[in-house]
Amino acid sequence: MRDVAPSEHTRRHYPNALKMVAETNGILASRVARLAAQAEVQSRAQRSAAAAGAGSAAP
Repeated sequence: MRDVAPSEHTRRHYPNALKMVAETNGILASRVARLAAQAEVQSRAQRSAAAAGAGSAAP
C-alpha cells in the first residue's frame, strides 16, 4: 500500500479527520509491532521446547 498525500481541499476542510487518521495509523502501527514481538517470543519458545524435546528423546 502506498502513501497518498491528502488534497488541499481535504487539508483545509477536514483537519480533524486527518488528525484522527494519523492517530489511528500510529495506534495500528504500535499494535502491529507489539504483535510481531509477541509472535517472535512465542516462536523462540516453541523452537526452544522442540530442541529440548528432541534432546531428551535421544537415547
